[in-house]
Parts: sequence; structure tokens; C-alpha cells
Amino acid sequence: MRALLLVFLLPLVAGAAPVVPQKGSKEFREIMAAVTDPVEDAVHQTVTFRINHIRMEKGWAFVDALPLTKEGKRINYAGTMFEDWIEEADEVLWVLLRYKRGRWYIVEKEFFTAEGTWIDWPRYFRAPQGIFPKPEIE
Repeated sequence: MRALLLVFLLPLVAGAAPVVPQKGSKEFREIMAAVTDPVEDAVHQTVTFRINHIRMEKGWAFVDALPLTKEGKRINYAGTMFEDWIEEADEVLWVLLRYKRGRWYIVEKEFFTAEGTWIDWPRYFRAPQGIFPKPEIE
């Protein structure tokens, strides 16, 4: 009886802690596909990413990444909506995603900003704190 109970409870316990999806895994590919589409639409080119942080927990995921060209170089934002922002804001991409109905959806994203807006996302969206980077104390 105990073994049967353990079989049913193990998936619940295993999904309770934040997980870093391994590059190339199904979860990683699905999360990054959801992130890639709006970025490529905004910069009018194929992109790849330098991942700074990616974690998922309880159907939520957070990604902190730097978009790069498919060759792995910095993007030239001339002719994009970010052309004028490059001097005023940081080139960051923060994305909060939610897994529903069999796929990942973007809940919130910030691309080019001078403020750490994601700091309030755990409370505002009721997302698990464990998926976010630990804030740096100055």
C-alpha cells in the first residue's frame, strides 16, 4: 500500500521545487519557442539567445536572456522599434510564462528597460518566487 501511495505522490513532490530545464529538453525547446516568436517579430530577423536564467515550477517559467543574431552576435536594432531605445535602456529580455492547455503562453515580458520590473512579478502575478533570480543587494 505504501509503495502505491508513493507512486501517486512522487510526481506532486517532484514538481514542487524550481527546475532548470536542460538545454535541448522538450520543456526548454517549448519555452524558448514561445519566447522566440515575439522577439523575432520585433527585430525582423532570426534570433538565438544567451540564456542568463531559466527556471520553471508549477506551470510557471521565467527567462532572462540576451537576444543575439543566429550567428551569435549582437543585434543591430536599426530599423526596428528599439532603434532609439538602445542609448536609453538596457538590452534585456525578461519573460514570464504560464503553461496552460498543453503549451507555454507569455504572461508578461520586458524587452529593453532601465528598471528591474520583474521584481514585482511574483507578487503581482502570484508566480512562484523560486523561478526568479535572487535580487542583488547593493
